[in-house]
Amino acid sequence: THYVVNKGVLERLIGKVDDLAIPDSVIKIDEYFLQNYERFENVSIPRDLVDIPDTFFRYCYSSCVTVDANNPRYYIENGCLIDRYTSTLVLAYAGTTIPDDGSIKRIGANAFGSGPIIKSIVIPDSVTEIETGAFRGCYWLEEISLPDLFADRVEDIFEKKLEKEGDIWKVV
Repeated sequence: THYVVNKGVLERLIGKVDDLAIPDSVIKIDEYFLQNYERFENVSIPRDLVDIPDTFFRYCYSSCVTVDANNPRYYIENGCLIDRYTSTLVLAYAGTTIPDDGSIKRIGANAFGSGPIIKSIVIPDSVTEIETGAFRGCYWLEEISLPDLFADRVEDIFEKKLEKEGDIWKVV
């Protein structure tokens, strides 16, 4: 197994691996790096990787993502992979809590795309944008708390029939 890296761009993975240890020389992942669904036990993001395409976690299923502590763009908090440049939640797992300290303004496409088993979620008031497909694959979601600005789009965002009961949206 080896990686094809061209001018700092991770283009292909040749062979199969259980753990995706992205080489230190990689600064960007090509949007077509994974064209088929892949499952990795672990994904390690190196210090200099500063460009992960939205499509990456749509096709990459992993039970654990780690980020080099010196990476200037990405970090992990409360089990969420966060892009500090854009204040975007990039990836979340079951049992995670979206930080409510104002650091998250946007939930990216495919942030919950790996289909984590979550039954309820609280989206903090700091979130002002939820991209299409952010919750694709969240089949077990039953209760949602989110800012009122999303009330007219809630069923499109979560791809479910929902009713509001008090401050909570519930699947019907």
